[in-house]
Amino acid sequence: MTKLNAFGGIHIQKDVQVNTFFTSQFSGFYNQNIKIKNLLIRPSIELTYSQKYLNFKNLTLGNQIDPHAGFISGSSDQYQYKNYLSVSAGTIFYFRKALIGFSTYNINQPNQSLINNTVSILPIRYNLQASYQLDISKLAISPYAFYCFQNGFDQLTYGIDFMYNNKINLAFSTRSRDNVNFIIGYHHKWVGFNYSYDYTVSQLDNHLTGGTHEFALFFKFWNRGEHKNYQEIKSVFCR
Repeated sequence: MTKLNAFGGIHIQKDVQVNTFFTSQFSGFYNQNIKIKNLLIRPSIELTYSQKYLNFKNLTLGNQIDPHAGFISGSSDQYQYKNYLSVSAGTIFYFRKALIGFSTYNINQPNQSLINNTVSILPIRYNLQASYQLDISKLAISPYAFYCFQNGFDQLTYGIDFMYNNKINLAFSTRSRDNVNFIIGYHHKWVGFNYSYDYTVSQLDNHLTGGTHEFALFFKFWNRGEHKNYQEIKSVFCR
């Protein structure tokens, strides 16, 4: 073991579904780099605080429909909140240009129920991931795959990532015959930007779902010169 270093970060996410169901998440993570000759091991831990908010006023429930009178006023509970904390951990093994890793989410299995006096456990999710980086001049080509398993359901995602001159990023992936994803991004020193679009290819049909647009803005608060002995590690996640 020749060198140890560590870093952390935060991740903020907000999801809005048809102006009715809102999810906000604030995550903080800590990673530790352990270098043993050509092997780099990166164990990490993450804490996520989540808030879910459901606006019943924008829903039409069964108790709001009368067979004779039609739509009537329903439950007086128009708003419902739920806050909870989840714990996750994982490890990445990086050898030369190859990467393999595993992680476990929701280790504490928090209660995510929006209904008072009821329990809805958030099951543990297991992730496996692998990738390999091929360098051709200033172009880095990285095929990758990751597999998720949670409560009897699984998901396989695989794709390929292109990075030119450590600045311009282009990626394509597909997920369990459900969608095709396209990502384009730009990275420069301490700031970066990504845009991605999910095109639905399942029976739901993209004309019904409209696909999914995602924007990401990220900042790096360290001097890359202090970490020149460490190669950039690309990893993929299933959240």
